[in-house]
Amino acid sequence: MPIISQGAPPATGILPTSQAYGGNAGLPTEPSNEFMLRAHPFSWSMDGEGGLFPCLDRLWKTPGLNNVDEHGDTSFAEAMSAKEGWKVIPLDACLATDTPDGRPGYLRGFPCRRGGTVWVTAWEHPEVLADRVVWHTDHAGYRAWLEALITRGTIAAPHSSVLEEKTQELVSQLQQAQAQAAFSPPAAARVEGIRKQLDGLKAYASGGATPVKTARK
Repeated sequence: MPIISQGAPPATGILPTSQAYGGNAGLPTEPSNEFMLRAHPFSWSMDGEGGLFPCLDRLWKTPGLNNVDEHGDTSFAEAMSAKEGWKVIPLDACLATDTPDGRPGYLRGFPCRRGGTVWVTAWEHPEVLADRVVWHTDHAGYRAWLEALITRGTIAAPHSSVLEEKTQELVSQLQQAQAQAAFSPPAAARVEGIRKQLDGLKAYASGGATPVKTARK
């Protein structure tokens, strides 16, 4: 069972059983620092159905880098991040019901064979093969949590300007695919897929768009 971060300096410990990790205590990989997940109003990804979900970035707690001081204090890094429009996702925004292992918080730490801890999200899990680590990701579970962040109000729904930009991108892709469809089977095959995304995006926009707000003078 991995370590769970509580937002304090990384904890230490060993795996409760080493059998699942090649018979040695710890993973055969390099350690890493803890990180904070953060969201930006203009950072969104689109799935094949036209649905949007936040594309979260990792703000690493590496002493001396990315505005983190030499003692690991992230206060200035978080302040600069907020100034650039990023919102740090608090650990308690991830409930026990959101994770595959049924424990709260989005960080998991796995002790490394040579010391230290490698930190990943709660939806990533290691498998050791021939003294190498292969990481598996629960994409569906992670996506469900991203959607929960919106419904719970942790992250705002995409701004209408984002929806307009994504729509224009799809319209441009559709026009290009249609122009090439007559002599390019791959382009012809893309036409229906892009139309599907456009329809899905319109449906998403009607249910979750955040209208543009203009300041009153």
